[in-house]
Amino acid sequence: MTTLFIAEKPSLGRAIAEVIGIKSKKNGYIECKNDTVVTWCFGHILELAKPDKYLNTDEKKPKWKLEDLPIIPDKWVKFVKKDARQQFNTIKSLVAKADTIVNAGDPDREGQLLVDEVLEYLRVKKPVKRIWLQALDRENILKALKNIEDNKRYLPYKLSAEARSYADWLVGMNFTRYFSLKAGTLITVGRVQTPTLALVVKRDEQIENFKPHDYFVLYANLDRGFRAVFKPDDSIGGLDEEGRLIDKNTALKIVEDTSKQKAKVVLFKKTKKMEQPPLPFMLSSLQKYLSSKMNLTAQQVLSIAQELYEKKLTTYPRTDCPYLAEEQYKDAKKILSSIAKLGILPDLISGADFSIKHRAFDNSKLGAHTAIVPTGDISNYSKLNSLQQKVYQEIVKAYACLFQKPYTYYTANIELDIRGYKFTANLTQTIDEGFRKFCGDRPKSVDIPNLKKGDELFNRQTTIDIKQTTPPPRFTDGTLIDAMSHIYRYIDDPQAKKILKENDGIGTEATRAAIIEQLVKRGYLQRKGKQIISTPLARQFIQQLPDFIKDPVLTAKWERGLNGILQGKVTFKDFYNAQVDFVKKQLNNNVDIKVDKQTASTNSETPTKRKRGKKCPNCGNAMKKLKTKTGKSYYWCGKCKSAYWAEKGGKIGKKWQFK
Repeated sequence: MTTLFIAEKPSLGRAIAEVIGIKSKKNGYIECKNDTVVTWCFGHILELAKPDKYLNTDEKKPKWKLEDLPIIPDKWVKFVKKDARQQFNTIKSLVAKADTIVNAGDPDREGQLLVDEVLEYLRVKKPVKRIWLQALDRENILKALKNIEDNKRYLPYKLSAEARSYADWLVGMNFTRYFSLKAGTLITVGRVQTPTLALVVKRDEQIENFKPHDYFVLYANLDRGFRAVFKPDDSIGGLDEEGRLIDKNTALKIVEDTSKQKAKVVLFKKTKKMEQPPLPFMLSSLQKYLSSKMNLTAQQVLSIAQELYEKKLTTYPRTDCPYLAEEQYKDAKKILSSIAKLGILPDLISGADFSIKHRAFDNSKLGAHTAIVPTGDISNYSKLNSLQQKVYQEIVKAYACLFQKPYTYYTANIELDIRGYKFTANLTQTIDEGFRKFCGDRPKSVDIPNLKKGDELFNRQTTIDIKQTTPPPRFTDGTLIDAMSHIYRYIDDPQAKKILKENDGIGTEATRAAIIEQLVKRGYLQRKGKQIISTPLARQFIQQLPDFIKDPVLTAKWERGLNGILQGKVTFKDFYNAQVDFVKKQLNNNVDIKVDKQTASTNSETPTKRKRGKKCPNCGNAMKKLKTKTGKSYYWCGKCKSAYWAEKGGKIGKKWQFK
């Protein structure tokens, strides 16, 4: 009885084959022990047909017309991608010989769909199973092999992903054509990319229209070794809308009234507090953290995290969950003991206390995936470049901190009255640095004086700091990912904000980085250092687009619908019909868009037809065409470091064996 595993990509297939036991490697598949064969896709090897397929027009010379809209396929058509035909034929022949097939896509809805759609395309009627791999180290693969389930159980994942692809097609294809025809130039829109772009445009406009003004912060410098800040109230004149003191004369009067005066303690409250180590990383929190600390783009973080996963060093990266299974708690000592052999983070790892069970270990909080943590398999660590090692160490650090003591400290809230003026101080005194010694900022500590209500202190002098109001900061990769994940923070409608606070966002952990890169490539966003800024072209059409296509509330609701399909609360049919009705309704509204042609043509990244690089036969990544010192052309894959000679006509030749 032959079992065929179909993995999402070659690296995943090789990892499974190594654990099962390799007998021989073939072109596009691996023969293993126990009558098992492992093959793979290159991500999605099927793609949805373009609109002209449904309009029966020339796909090579498409002519967009308003009267063709809306384009709603009666029956969706998928094609095998040109550069995947050879591998598709390999899968097809292996499926015909197999008795049982195992879907080994990545453990998410897209991973489910990209294998299921191939089996559906081939009209497979044979038994299909599912392996769910959260990590690619030997131990986790062995566990997963023992827990293979019926693929039907994961049907909601496939339906959710397919609903997403159809909805994106309906919105993207119809509204891109509609608004482009109205504007007279190409305007690409999408249910996630356009609201994301609108966020950046709005932030940029806030910054550029911002008018700064001075305000005054007053400090009482007290004889007990600390200072307190003046807290204005409504009885004090000269305040701005935020309650800041902006009248200089008022500030000078308070300085005069309170300097060299007694300060009476109105309130003194000293409290012992405890701060637990933070939860381990999920993808968006890792992207935000590394964007700030290492100036990495969101896509760079995702790519490195994927490399670490494929090298078996860490668990699955495209996760929106910062929690771990309770069963993983018992593996901690083994994992950190293994990592200790690398000699990294020695004080942190050696000081781990495995009697501590962090709140991260909680089965009730788990989704489809767990947090990103190390596996304990260090066999490929030496193959990492310096940047990959740094990212790996940050993931290890976050995990190891789960087994450190909490940061314990005293806080003191002090309220003083100085001749009728209110001054306050919030002091912190460290008891035990705990995990803060290794993770996050080292806490600032002062000695808290022993005070009680009614005590009198002496204010030596009240001083003034002149400050200036500042606009909100420009978005960075990290903060934009965070904004997409927590879109409720940018919503004014109280009811919508409340609904969206329930962990909804626009896009998914797996797609947000790609959305940002897409907007950059299309010339709608540009990077200046860490900052992400909208281009003039983007601002022109975002300002004119109707709210329905740039409203993050609507987009987040769609994500909720897709999650509803995943959870069995929403049917595929109901979700799909709602999107069809939505597209039809909005296209009935006449919207005029005017874009300055000069801005569109001079935009540095105005969308054009780009030549796509050849895909690597080994891993499916796009390759670069380069030349040797002698002028001979070859293709280079930066992902798996493979090289292939370039033959006449641009064809991929034999693999270049480096010596």
